[in-house]
Amino acid sequence: MPNFRLTELVTLSGSAFTGDDLLYIVDNTTNTSRKITFDTLAGNGLATLSAYDTNNNSVVEYLSTVIDDNTLSIENGETTSSELVNDVNFLSGSINLNTADILSVSGVVVASDIGGLTTDLLIISGIAVALSSQNTDNENALTAGQAEVAFLSANVDYLSGQIDLLEFTPTSVANSTKSVTLPNGLIMKFGKVSAAPGTSTVNFSDFGGNFTSSVFSVVISHESSSTGSNVVRLEGAPTTSSFVINNFYATITCNVNFVAMGF
Repeated sequence: MPNFRLTELVTLSGSAFTGDDLLYIVDNTTNTSRKITFDTLAGNGLATLSAYDTNNNSVVEYLSTVIDDNTLSIENGETTSSELVNDVNFLSGSINLNTADILSVSGVVVASDIGGLTTDLLIISGIAVALSSQNTDNENALTAGQAEVAFLSANVDYLSGQIDLLEFTPTSVANSTKSVTLPNGLIMKFGKVSAAPGTSTVNFSDFGGNFTSSVFSVVISHESSSTGSNVVRLEGAPTTSSFVINNFYATITCNVNFVAMGF
């Protein structure tokens, strides 16, 4: 390293310091030149102070924002107070006007002929009694009319029930194939089949024909004296033409009753 005076050395910016950079220092005790690392002299103190400075800046900025918000709230509050004062003044003026009207009406009542008003009230009272008697007659007529309406309503309900029964009278019944078709198109099929161990397919064509568009319910129950749970059940979803029974008994063939509904 060539010899330079301290004043001739290039200046190093503060942001370029690292912990192992060397600093020139004079030891006054021995009157000798020494060196020391930046880390030994400052340690993490400057970095810590820098962090404190950053945090303090954030706090100051936050407090400044809060102060601005509070100032705006105070200004809004002052505006609201002015509006309330205006409302109070307006209501006070209205009360004064109403008071004047009441005093005016009071004077008119005092100046009126009280005796004449009393006579008019007696006449009106007699008319009210007559109207009350007429109203009683009207109420009696209304009660009789209501009874008649209730009687007619009961007859309508009865006839409606009879119509409902007529509408659900089957349009066709095939006893030989256990199939019933109702007027609204609902088809009900029922019967009994023999199910051997394993799967057995039941065809609706054997019970009056297939469903036209859909099957929304098939319920089965098996006849057996053997014990067990879920030993005979539906296998998969039924179609418009058939359904499948799965008999889980190993050696028992049993009768299965079914009811199917659809359109």
